[in-house]
Amino acid sequence: MNGNYYKNPKFPTIEEELIEEESKPINNRSDLSLNDFLLNNLGIKGKIYTSFSTNCLDGVIEYIGQDYIIIRDIENGHWNLLYFNHINYIEFSEKVNY
Repeated sequence: MNGNYYKNPKFPTIEEELIEEESKPINNRSDLSLNDFLLNNLGIKGKIYTSFSTNCLDGVIEYIGQDYIIIRDIENGHWNLLYFNHINYIEFSEKVNY
């Protein structure tokens, strides 16, 4: 009855699914968001340049939120909460992970 009109679907086997997953890149750098990048670099020292009066903070990245970053200031030990929209750029003094 089926003949050649309707072809039976081919379902992937477990082996084919495993091979497909292995061929995918583990960490595609083009898909890395700012949050993901900073999460990979917790504990790294850097200079954070901001858009307000204290132009530069020298500190260690301690925590990353959805739209903010917490920096521990190296000079005085203070903790600073910065929103991403106030950060111009970050200069890292150690090798970064990405």
